[in-house]
Amino acid sequence: MFLASKLREYFPLFLAFGVMSIYTAFVILVFTLESKQSIFDWLCLFGGSFSILMLFWSLYKCNKTNPGYIPTGSAEIQEGLIQFCNRCHILKVERSHHCSKCRRCVLNMDHHCVWVDNCIGLYNRKFFNLILIWGSIGMTFAALLAANNILLIYYRIKSNDQGNFVQARLCFTFLIMISQSMNGIGLIYFAGKNVRLVLRNMTTLDELGRNYDSRYNVGYYYNWKFYFGNNPLLWLVPVGKPLGNGYVWDTLQFQYETELIDDKL
Repeated sequence: MFLASKLREYFPLFLAFGVMSIYTAFVILVFTLESKQSIFDWLCLFGGSFSILMLFWSLYKCNKTNPGYIPTGSAEIQEGLIQFCNRCHILKVERSHHCSKCRRCVLNMDHHCVWVDNCIGLYNRKFFNLILIWGSIGMTFAALLAANNILLIYYRIKSNDQGNFVQARLCFTFLIMISQSMNGIGLIYFAGKNVRLVLRNMTTLDELGRNYDSRYNVGYYYNWKFYFGNNPLLWLVPVGKPLGNGYVWDTLQFQYETELIDDKL
């Protein structure tokens, strides 16, 4: 149990090391050894490297940020009571769920992510989405670098007469370029799915449970700002907190009444 808990604790570090190793191998095999190193290739390398750094920053923030554990005996909970948790022995609020892995109730819980060894909840949901977004951007740059050089490597494979090792290296480089492009498509799809959930103010549990209350969807722009903040310059930077506290939620009815009051004033 102790070993398993330590492995889970350091898994994000192993993940970061694995991503860095794959990226380094890709840069060496594709950019350094085989590419034309044109201006476009250099731009792809810069964009990919910057994306990897932002991904690591987002991964760190997602792992270290309290997702929104509901404290025992919080007076603030009284405002949004919904039910009692028999496992935590506390009063839960709307849109909160109990995580069997963390053994805690989490505000606006999306899911428990083994990749970051943390729950994804109210306070780190932005950082989780940024992992996917920056990963997708990095994969896109990798795919563009591969696409710009894939024909060159293909013809080198066909015309190679330098021995088995060079032939094998070229074939491996060709396959890793195809693999990275396919992985990028999968990651972009996953990132798009999670962004869509944010825009609709839904969680993965809402979608799986099919009991989502649509009154929480108060518009794409407001939903996005709720998690990513008011400043567009910081939307893709892993800093900041959501606009709400997770205990009380704005709804369509609330927004409608607010607009009526503003009109009367």
